[in-house]
Amino acid sequence: MEIAFILLPFFTGLLCYLFRRYLGTTAITWISLQSLGVSLLILIYNLIDVFTYSPYKSKIISLSFPWIKINNIEAEWSLLLDSISLSMSFLILFITFLVQTYSLDYMRDDINKAKFFVYLLFFAFFMLLFVTSGNIMQMFIGWEGVGLVSFLLINFWHTRLEANRSAIQAILFNKIGDIGFYFFIIAVFFLINSFDIVVMRELIPYYTNEFSFHFFDIFNIPRIIDVGSKITEFFQFYFDYAGTRNVSVIWFIGFKENDFRFSFCELCCFFIIIAAAGKSAQLGLHGWLPSAMEGPTPVSSLLHSATMVTAGVYLLIRFNFMLVHSPRLLALIELLGGFTAFYAGCIAFLHVDIKKIIAYSTCSQLGYMVAACGEGAFNLAFFHLYTHAFFKCLLFLTSGAIIHSLHQEQDLRKMGGLKKYLPSVFYAMLIGFLGLVGLPFFSGFFSKESILISIFTSTSIINKFLFFILFFTAILTCFYSTKCIKFIFFSTYRGSNYILKNLHECSKEVLIPLCVLSILTIFFGFFSQDFFIGLGTTSFASSLKLNDSINNFEIVHFYVKYLPLLSLLIIPYYVNKYYRYYFANAFTFTLRELLSEYIKNGANDFPISIIDKKEIEYYHYIPGQFSLGQRKLRLFFYFFFYVYFVLAQKWYWGGIYKYITKISYKSMYKTIVKTVDRGYLEYLGSFGIGRFIKRLSLNIIKTQKGILFGYYLLFFIGVFYCIIIIYLI
Repeated sequence: MEIAFILLPFFTGLLCYLFRRYLGTTAITWISLQSLGVSLLILIYNLIDVFTYSPYKSKIISLSFPWIKINNIEAEWSLLLDSISLSMSFLILFITFLVQTYSLDYMRDDINKAKFFVYLLFFAFFMLLFVTSGNIMQMFIGWEGVGLVSFLLINFWHTRLEANRSAIQAILFNKIGDIGFYFFIIAVFFLINSFDIVVMRELIPYYTNEFSFHFFDIFNIPRIIDVGSKITEFFQFYFDYAGTRNVSVIWFIGFKENDFRFSFCELCCFFIIIAAAGKSAQLGLHGWLPSAMEGPTPVSSLLHSATMVTAGVYLLIRFNFMLVHSPRLLALIELLGGFTAFYAGCIAFLHVDIKKIIAYSTCSQLGYMVAACGEGAFNLAFFHLYTHAFFKCLLFLTSGAIIHSLHQEQDLRKMGGLKKYLPSVFYAMLIGFLGLVGLPFFSGFFSKESILISIFTSTSIINKFLFFILFFTAILTCFYSTKCIKFIFFSTYRGSNYILKNLHECSKEVLIPLCVLSILTIFFGFFSQDFFIGLGTTSFASSLKLNDSINNFEIVHFYVKYLPLLSLLIIPYYVNKYYRYYFANAFTFTLRELLSEYIKNGANDFPISIIDKKEIEYYHYIPGQFSLGQRKLRLFFYFFFYVYFVLAQKWYWGGIYKYITKISYKSMYKTIVKTVDRGYLEYLGSFGIGRFIKRLSLNIIKTQKGILFGYYLLFFIGVFYCIIIIYLI
């Protein structure tokens, strides 16, 4: 009964797929929806049992038969039902249930609607298997299953070329994370000789310094260099004073010997980071996330809110007991999350595709979660994962309703004025974006601001730098959220009039999930903050190393606490006062003088596409004092467009991917195809054997002369050699 919520989606999906011809589309959709509802009720019963009676305990359910048993390698089917796994399972089932309810209307006219619902059931099953697994081998099955079903869902409309490319891109990027997970399994078994998560949690403190290795020894780098006479006069006095010509490379570059010494536990944590970066689309492995928008919008909502992209963050949270013993790798995780959040915020700021803007905002919020894990505040990361799931699912479902109403139009520049046509969608999307930006008293405020406060109150220099990055990212989030609301609902409609005449309010299957998610986006953070991050909370005592650094905010100086409030009161006044005189005049001067000269002297298509040539003649007169700063404005003008171009090119990550792919393809082609496949394999394989037999047969043919004397001679030679062999034996 306790594990029925895991098995029910799998067997329901399997039966619906096997008997799909007899059940029909309508029956399959309602059966899958009801199975998720029943699984959700069973899970709520388990949640009440865990959080009421055993918050400090972990319930392990082990099945009676072993799975893998080879020599000393043994793994059996087991489930770990503790507070964190059951909480994540509730989020998965709840979001999947809402997405399936939404899909009743969204996929109404799709010919493969039944297959879509079956895929969602399998997706929920593999994600549940991943989060509730009691050993890492079983967890790896759920990890791979999530990647496989995500490929099928992204490529659901498989007749579209872009959907095929996006699905292949997603599976290739995730394979890098899969390799990291695979090496993590090998390293953990070598270190602890067990696959069980509970055994790892209990034994890892005793193995933190076992099997250490030096970075210089791995790559055969000399630690001490004899400089001899190859020194300049500047260093001559120093070496004479030291009395030696042997220089320690580590000491010379400003580090200590132990800074390059790593334990095997840190190696395991490094593989965890690779796996999490691949699945949660961190910087460098983020390319698949916006491309995954080629699938149906309910798929995008499910992938980006509570399932696939959060699997990497959940992996970091689940193995927090290993990461806390690796402070250097925690700093790496923190920086990775911070730069990912900043990068994704910059790209979303300039994008015009509504789904890709929300996708990049997902990448940015995942950066916040990863940065919180690097800070050691795993409970804050899990809290933000929960609140993010609600408002991000809401944003994707509302964007799907808009795209569905506009006949699959996703460009913001072809929308506008939809507030009076889709009022319910407007209010739902507004609530979702307010939760995303972290407006006070919305769910996103309590989780995201808690992460910022935790990083701000830390004494580390890295955290001080990271705070400004995440704070600026939060400002970018406000900008692109406001841009979406303005372009979609408040500006003039710029699309087809035919589509505008047929706009109508959404059906109840769409509005019910939007209403539920809107309520959770507003109230969930306020009512659940003590449960996740409250002082002295025991909700996750059996699973997480709780971080109480957020409580240090109480001792921060008064003016630091209320500086954001003071800024909100003062900044709008000065912006309104000086905007027209300074910024507006300087900007029009830049357009009238500098841009016109730039275009006359032969500009490329980039600035012309932003500002039309004819518009330059209509700007106002510029006061004379601005001509004094012409050089500064010219530099600002060039700097602005170069920064814009870099951001429009997505920091040239596309070119980096292309270069790496080109180099890898050439090297692999020459090595595998030319050298191995067309070289050794053909020589030793079919072509080589064929040539050998042909040559052998030609030599044998030469002995067939048709002369009787020759045959007698060969016969007696053979008899002679046989007698010699028998004699020698």
